[in-house]
Amino acid sequence: MAIDPKVHERMLALLGPAYAHAYPKMLEQKYPHVLEKIANLPNSVEMERFFEDLTLTQRSGRQGFPVEVFGELQALISVYRKLHLLPEPPKQDGDVWSWVSEIGYEAGERHNE
Repeated sequence: MAIDPKVHERMLALLGPAYAHAYPKMLEQKYPHVLEKIANLPNSVEMERFFEDLTLTQRSGRQGFPVEVFGELQALISVYRKLHLLPEPPKQDGDVWSWVSEIGYEAGERHNE
């Protein structure tokens, strides 16, 4: 099953030139129905639920996505957050990653304490 070209165009337009590199090519090739669902989600609440269902499972016996596809999903989630299509997860006291600034981490900075 090939993806609808309109979905491909819509996703690229949404990502824009700055984030076109995050277009999920493997997801499109191996799971076009999933990419079409992502492209057609009407709002951030449903989108967040769908991404959560894709990346975290409550059901046993599921294999999950291949590493490359899972990585594309994670990159897409990150870009959607930067574009404010998904809310940032709330920071919590005691969060072991609270010292990481997203901008600094992406730039390769390290904090030594």
